[in-house]
Amino acid sequence: MNRSSVPLLFSLKPRYANLVFDGLKKFELRRRLLAPIKGRDVFIYVTSPVGKLRGGFRVGDVRTGTPKEIWDIVSKEAGIEKQEFDAYYAGRNIAYALEVTEIWEYSNPVGLSVLRDTFHNFVVPQSWRYVKPRERQFFLRMERKKVRRGPSMSVQGKPSDCRMVCQADPDSRFGTWSRPTPRRLPHPEPQTIVIHSDATPPSCMARQGD
Repeated sequence: MNRSSVPLLFSLKPRYANLVFDGLKKFELRRRLLAPIKGRDVFIYVTSPVGKLRGGFRVGDVRTGTPKEIWDIVSKEAGIEKQEFDAYYAGRNIAYALEVTEIWEYSNPVGLSVLRDTFHNFVVPQSWRYVKPRERQFFLRMERKKVRRGPSMSVQGKPSDCRMVCQADPDSRFGTWSRPTPRRLPHPEPQTIVIHSDATPPSCMARQGD
């Protein structure tokens, strides 16, 4: 496997991991960055007291700048307070923010004891490390929950009484979309519906005009 596509293993504290899997943490902050990283899969190990491999995400866009510039971008989407942010980047001139996309979560997260029994000298990284080939095969075989969270969909168009229903497809990056027969208000122009497909959409319902 090309080194530039090797998945990564991140260690996250339970608080931040919960924000990721609840879809509330849109950016993962880092002080150091390997390149390239966009498009890589990241597996998440949740540190003590959880101590389990819980799931992962795919890296979307990567934002780089001074800590002040990055804070202006991610202040409402990184799941961190300004005081914590400043302490994390104290003495740093460059900050990195990784967009969290295509989140998945395992049905049965694996604990550290199982990981160490399965892989000789399994190492929990302080921050991150590369995933080894045998680990990757094992991680990919683990059962994932059917519903995975990701960036919310948006619908563009004129207000109407249309309703769109999204059902997440666990085997595809795209949801399975169904549209019941709507009661439309009269519009001379056809509607335009745009669905962001940079991640598997969650099970959701959106009403135009709300």
